[in-house]
Amino acid sequence: MVTLQEITYRICICKADTGFVNGVIIRGDSGLIIIDTMLFPKDSRAMAVIAKSFNKPIKFVINTHWHSDHCYGNRYFANEYTTVIAHQDFRDTIIREKPVIARKESFIKRKNLVYPHITFLNELSFENPYKLKMIHMPGHTIDSSIILDEARGVVIVGDTVLNSRDGRFAIPYFYWGNSNQLLQSQKQLLGMDIKTIIPGHGNVVGKDKILLDIRYITTLKSLFGKWLKRNEVEVRRGVELSGEIEIASLIVKDIPITSCLPEFRYEDFWVPRMHELNIQQLLREFSFTKKVTEKTEEK
Repeated sequence: MVTLQEITYRICICKADTGFVNGVIIRGDSGLIIIDTMLFPKDSRAMAVIAKSFNKPIKFVINTHWHSDHCYGNRYFANEYTTVIAHQDFRDTIIREKPVIARKESFIKRKNLVYPHITFLNELSFENPYKLKMIHMPGHTIDSSIILDEARGVVIVGDTVLNSRDGRFAIPYFYWGNSNQLLQSQKQLLGMDIKTIIPGHGNVVGKDKILLDIRYITTLKSLFGKWLKRNEVEVRRGVELSGEIEIASLIVKDIPITSCLPEFRYEDFWVPRMHELNIQQLLREFSFTKKVTEKTEEK
């Protein structure tokens, strides 16, 4: 089921029960902007019905990033009068996600993907009547971007900030991206003059959520660094023999999710599995950093 929540006169959230996924509809004087289009056809179709009820043409479809749960429904909104927009690095996100969704979401077919007509690098501004700005904020994925309505203090952030709808805490998730980039992007959001943050999943949040996210990432990276310093030789050998997945499953026993935010219990977290996947990414970042350092030292 998809329900509608009005944030301002112009901005509405379409909220799917499946995965707490959010799509956003922005009403302009002469047309609509659709931001993220969900994954499952039933949800995308329901959102399309809501969009049609506004009796305005769809001028733009924007994808905050190219994970399938945010773009697979593009085909239900885009027509010959619609411009699809995403960051220029979206292909890297698709390529990385494909091996995973091929196993888990077999209904996803490449032929059903609607690719962007326009891509951008750093920023893209929308003039009257929308007065929006699309800003690249990588970290969750390489192509993650936000859409800022500065006049109303509203920002649509995709998965740069996550939330649940049942009160559980959604940790920041950088398995597909980079922990340092996500930390930088969230600090950039924190410095903006915004009041309402619309995440890619779950309920609307404020800056207090970003502060907790930053604390989680900072604490995890600190604990991971100390753990790695004590166990570097074993980790290097283990990654070579068993791979990142096996090693991460061992590390998470010493660095449980509750150690990063001690005020929460394990059951207070939404999808705590993301914590172990974040550790997998930290292992990849460590390996890459070590290779770069070794090459520099050789020179």
